[in-house]
Amino acid sequence: MDIEKTSVELTKLSLWLRLVHYKKPLPLLEKNIKNGDSIVGDDAKSEHPFVWQEQFEQVFAQGGFDVVIGNPPYVRQELLAPIKPMLASHYPDFYNGVADLYAYFFRKGFQILKPGGYLGFISSSTFTKTSSGENLRKYLRDNTSILEFIDFGDLDVWNSEATNYPCIFIAQNASPDGQAVDFKEVVELPPDKSETMALVANSKSFEVLQARLGDDSWNFDKPEVEALRKKIFGKGRPLKDVVNGQIYRGILTGLNEAFIIDKATKDRLIREDTKSSELIKPFLVGRDLKQWHYDYQDRYLIFTRRGIDIEQYPAIKAHLEQFRERLEPKPSDWPSGKTWPGRKPGPYKWFEIQDNIAYYKAFEEPKIVYVEITSSSKFSIVPSGVYTEATTFIMQSGDWWLLAIMMSRIPWFCSFRRELQANSSQSQPRQRNLRLSSTVR
Repeated sequence: MDIEKTSVELTKLSLWLRLVHYKKPLPLLEKNIKNGDSIVGDDAKSEHPFVWQEQFEQVFAQGGFDVVIGNPPYVRQELLAPIKPMLASHYPDFYNGVADLYAYFFRKGFQILKPGGYLGFISSSTFTKTSSGENLRKYLRDNTSILEFIDFGDLDVWNSEATNYPCIFIAQNASPDGQAVDFKEVVELPPDKSETMALVANSKSFEVLQARLGDDSWNFDKPEVEALRKKIFGKGRPLKDVVNGQIYRGILTGLNEAFIIDKATKDRLIREDTKSSELIKPFLVGRDLKQWHYDYQDRYLIFTRRGIDIEQYPAIKAHLEQFRERLEPKPSDWPSGKTWPGRKPGPYKWFEIQDNIAYYKAFEEPKIVYVEITSSSKFSIVPSGVYTEATTFIMQSGDWWLLAIMMSRIPWFCSFRRELQANSSQSQPRQRNLRLSSTVR
């Protein structure tokens, strides 16, 4: 089953060639290999509608499929804007505006399974940690019986440039009463990747009660590790209380190409109009952040926040004008299904930063900054007036003692070790819930 007709035809050809090799008769494959939109069956909302019950009448006459196996496409939610209304209408109780596409394949997979049937997916594990995966987590935990979860961490299973955090998920379309999940963690791949599944089969596993998987995130830890975590969390105060809830996300511009500039462009804009300096801020991105320090790369942000009178900054306006078509917010009456060349809908003006950074004054103070996705603790104190981008978060504190605690092993063990590995632009690490030592008073 694939939305791309070419992929369907190539699959048929591949199977036929194998049969020819073994001198077997060539069957008709149209009844089993289909072309269409796997998750939407409404011809008014999809170019390739596919109604499973019509295409597989005999299967659904018996209650549905016995087994569903798949590798859902990993498409980040930022690219789903044209089809989000369609997803919302088809999955009203499941839809999440910032969920990646693979989440809906999980839901559809269980919809087409018969009671007691089995689903096996190799997919991204980011849904176990991110806020965008909350609806999927709750659905799987409360409505299915999860048999096995194999976590490959950030291993490059696909020889891909992107880090997708792959996992293998196997579950039954059945009540989860008393179910224990068989969990395996693969920490390295064999030199010959064809031997990966043999390595997985021989890996040690342990059981985690499905009912213990939380709403905020799923932690697959051995009972003794979970007990230690709870003991630590039972002491002291939550980090959010220590910093008075002042933990904020970095700047999401909506079009970095327009708003993030180099030193030469900064200097030119200020030469053309000295008032430009009022809106140009030193800027850090996630890869600039290191352990204890940051590596500044002469990068700058044009910070045209909500309410700015752009006419007061002619050089800035002229610079942004060259990107105007791509900066315009999508109108509410734009035809569904028609591609919009600009940014997402919103109350912002074409020259303004996309998000309403009401907390922008926090960037004008000393702050502890950390990166959203990392394999180790990376916190640093950043001085007043330096702004950071959306893959970072800031704590409004310039206290070195707090930085020292953030860089210690206990916080990483308690919260960061898994939470920071969630790869989603909409994820927020759970540092907000981290409890500090009882000595932090």
